[in-house]
Amino acid sequence: MSSNIFLFNLFATLALKWGFGTVISKNHINSVLFLVVVFLISAGWLILLGVEFLAMSFSLAIVYVGAPAVLFL
Repeated sequence: MSSNIFLFNLFATLALKWGFGTVISKNHINSVLFLVVVFLISAGWLILLGVEFLAMSFSLAIVYVGAPAVLFL
């Protein structure tokens, strides 16, 4: 198994795990932090696929997720 396939599956599994944590978390602060991690994993996933422009868009979305995160903290 090549390293790209392994990383792809790893990022997909982590994104599902952290995304599920975002949905089921009862604490709003944890939910926002899970969402930030999902965006970072998705950006890494897109870089792995070779779509750097979309990865930069996901990284930029962290700025928009960061505003509510700061308000919660």
